[in-house]
Amino acid sequence: MTDAPWDARLAARGKRGDPGNQAPKSAAVTRRPDHHSEGTIVVPMIQVYMLSGRSEEQKRQLMEGITDLMVNICGSRRERVGVVVHEVEAGNWSRGGVPLADESLASTGRPEL
Repeated sequence: MTDAPWDARLAARGKRGDPGNQAPKSAAVTRRPDHHSEGTIVVPMIQVYMLSGRSEEQKRQLMEGITDLMVNICGSRRERVGVVVHEVEAGNWSRGGVPLADESLASTGRPEL
């Protein structure tokens, strides 16, 4: 599939309902950008990287909130939205070349991101 934006691919193919501007029958069928060439749905997968230390309830609320945003803003189907939370220890994350574990800690006990 081409890297061209979806709208550009539609424009190149021709507008629907305009018989004088249709792609030849031998052209590949243009699919929605959330479908593989076989027609299967691509699952929206959102990955969140954050410092470890949040409670299970906070992570649950974060995952629910992100899912709600994908449904409300992008029109995704709730059951197809995936969210993965990657928790990283402060010693394994750096900013400006300095591990976050070496930075001064905010009142929360965690480096400010």
